[in-house]
Amino acid sequence: MAGTDYSDLMNAQEEVEFDGRKKLICVVFLVTVALIVIGCLKWGWGLTEMSGVYLLSGMICGVIAGYNSGKIADELLVGAQSVFVAAMAIGVARGIGIVMANGMIQDTIVHALAQVLNGLPAALVGIGMFLVQTILNFFIPSGSSQALVTMPILMPVAEITGFSKQLTILAFQFGDGMSNLCYPTMGALIAFLMFGRVPFNKWFKFIMPFMLISWAACIALLVIGAAIGY
Repeated sequence: MAGTDYSDLMNAQEEVEFDGRKKLICVVFLVTVALIVIGCLKWGWGLTEMSGVYLLSGMICGVIAGYNSGKIADELLVGAQSVFVAAMAIGVARGIGIVMANGMIQDTIVHALAQVLNGLPAALVGIGMFLVQTILNFFIPSGSSQALVTMPILMPVAEITGFSKQLTILAFQFGDGMSNLCYPTMGALIAFLMFGRVPFNKWFKFIMPFMLISWAACIALLVIGAAIGY
């Protein structure tokens, strides 16, 4: 990305009139979100029901926009492409969890980690979890995928070592969230940098002092949390 000029992306923008069709599409979208919230809270909807509602909503919006069936299908495929990598990562992560559980190796890993961490101060356990999540976030950018891979291991380790579940989740959030601002594997970050015409090497130099301060603050908060029994 160094030295790349993205001015063409900015010049390619065109003004779009916010007419009645687009207003009605926004209304359908808001109704869809409200329906999903109600369905999850009142009717116990899961991923299958939510996916069906979103798919149906997309078709309705396509009809309102005046698209034919082929155009609606093409637009749905374009939208699916944007989340394909994340979906594959979640699937692979879920597969790893199934293999670990059915292969009866998850308990072995938990026991081995517990033996290493057992007896260490809680602050060191938290810092170790934070560092592991920060490193894994480079290779598994999806937070949900990380959770599927690591949380089934970290939670039992936390129980065995006496480390609280609250701090375990906090260490996971710190490791998964903060590094999103500086890793080149983060698709959203790269997209925003491209749109803003900012080369990644310049962004990396700019953001790293802030990242070092943020990581130090995360470690300090984990140490304080362990000291006060959070």
